[in-house]
Amino acid sequence: MKGIIQFVVAAVAATVITGCVTDRFKTYSGSDIRDVMIDYGPPDSAFDLEGGWRAFQWIVHNSYTTPTHITTHRTLTNPKDYDSWISRRSTIVGGETVSNSCLYTLFATWEEARKTWIVSNERQPRTSCH
Repeated sequence: MKGIIQFVVAAVAATVITGCVTDRFKTYSGSDIRDVMIDYGPPDSAFDLEGGWRAFQWIVHNSYTTPTHITTHRTLTNPKDYDSWISRRSTIVGGETVSNSCLYTLFATWEEARKTWIVSNERQPRTSCH
């Protein structure tokens, strides 16, 4: 039971950690799109929208490994003699790598004075990326 609780705690912690990733693109509101490209490289895609908007998209890959917990139970022939046992059973929980890919979209408008795209808004990735 203790191993299952540790596994659940680790999974929740990993979800919270990957949730912080979502906030990283919010800091670019009002920035030149090239600032984002300097930090994350060129976007995986970009396309024009109505009203002079352009969408820039980055795919961010996340993965984590759950902690491994091993519980061993043994049946002793003589409880005072720990070197002699009849049977031994081990339970292994965790040790799995969980991966997902999240699509982050920034919306920008062209600013003629600076001759660049300025980030105006962003779209949160799907719920499983939080």
